[in-house]
Amino acid sequence: MDPHQAFMVHRGVKTFSLRIEKAQENAVKIAEWLEQHPKIKWIKYPGLASHPRHELAKKQMRGLLIIINLFKINVFS
Repeated sequence: MDPHQAFMVHRGVKTFSLRIEKAQENAVKIAEWLEQHPKIKWIKYPGLASHPRHELAKKQMRGLLIIINLFKINVFS
C-alpha cells in the first residue's frame, strides 16, 4: 500500500462509524416512508416495529440494517 492509499484508508476509518449510523437512520426513514406509501403492498425490514422479528433484531444488533430487504409494489392499483 502506498502512502496515499494509507492516508485514504485512515481517513475513511475515522468517519466509518458516523457514516454507518447515518445510513441506518436513513434506512429506517425510507422503510417507514415505503410502509406508508399507498402503492407499496408490504415491506420486510427488521427496523420497522411492524416486522415480526423487530424485537429480536433490536436485541441482536447494535444498530439496525442499512439495507431494506424486500418490498412489493402494487403497480396496477
